[in-house]
Amino acid sequence: MILRKGATLLASAGILAGGVVVATAPTASAGIRCTTEIVGSEAVAHCMANDDPNAVYSKYRVVATCLMGNNAGTFTRVGSWVYVGEGNTSRTTCGSRILRVDFEVQR
Repeated sequence: MILRKGATLLASAGILAGGVVVATAPTASAGIRCTTEIVGSEAVAHCMANDDPNAVYSKYRVVATCLMGNNAGTFTRVGSWVYVGEGNTSRTTCGSRILRVDFEVQR
């Protein structure tokens, strides 16, 4: 099962610090919490287990909605699947402006 959560990241809606927009996305499930951020043209997601020991067997990945260079439309980029609590992050780049950062959790 894949659960998808997201947060639209705009400088006015998130916290802008040193060129990094940071937002905490909604909880992915009862035992997992995730954060997302934009660093330049890179979208990053990081998920950790709360109190559910089985959450470490779940995987997550970042999903970015990007604006085309000519502003004619959008496209989607996804990061690689990463296990929850592994200490790693799922990352992807757009090469252009990122409009939205989501994450997907696979149980």
